[in-house]
Amino acid sequence: METRAEYKLPGDAAAITPDNLAPFSSWVPPSAAGIKKALQLAGWTEVEYSRRIGVNDRTVRRWTAGDKPIPYAAWALLAHQAGFGLIWVD
Repeated sequence: METRAEYKLPGDAAAITPDNLAPFSSWVPPSAAGIKKALQLAGWTEVEYSRRIGVNDRTVRRWTAGDKPIPYAAWALLAHQAGFGLIWVD
């Protein structure tokens, strides 16, 4: 995995930081805006993503609203689809 100081994503103020793309032992959950940006980069809607990972779409809406943190496994799959690589590999 390539290490960068920070991923500034065009079009909004959301940033996906290296801490968001780290292995679980040093992972910091992304913000709601970071999750929304990753969904956009992945080309998935909240409903499509929920169906792909087997959770209720309301759960994904809670993640994207910032009401509940996204679990690492769900984030790792989304980050991979968004083009950030296999973040769970050291």
